[in-house]
Amino acid sequence: MCLRLPRRPGRTGRPRRLILLDLRGTGDSAVPTDPTTYRCDRLVDDVGALRACLGVERMDVLAHSAGGRLAMLYAARHPERVARLALITAVPWVLDMLATAEHRLAAAQSRKAEPWFEETFPGCEA
Repeated sequence: MCLRLPRRPGRTGRPRRLILLDLRGTGDSAVPTDPTTYRCDRLVDDVGALRACLGVERMDVLAHSAGGRLAMLYAARHPERVARLALITAVPWVLDMLATAEHRLAAAQSRKAEPWFEETFPGCEA
């Protein structure tokens, strides 16, 4: 099922559409009769089918947590279809990449200019 949502201006003033995908068996999506279709490769196909149904060549993808793993797999399989990829608290283990303590500290240190950094960074180091 494809949803066409009204365009709403984003922070940039540029019109944006936000499409929320209910994965198989979640939200308004039907529960598959075959539970083996919950595999990640099939879910990646679902994202591609939604993109095609919406009639867009390239899309921005925003994903959070477990959805980030699916978004990384989709972007790895179809990089030509992803204009921008924003991952929120996603761990790249699905791409055989582990987030190490050094990676986490480097990510935190990249926010040195933030007013909260000096107070919170010691907790990250600990």
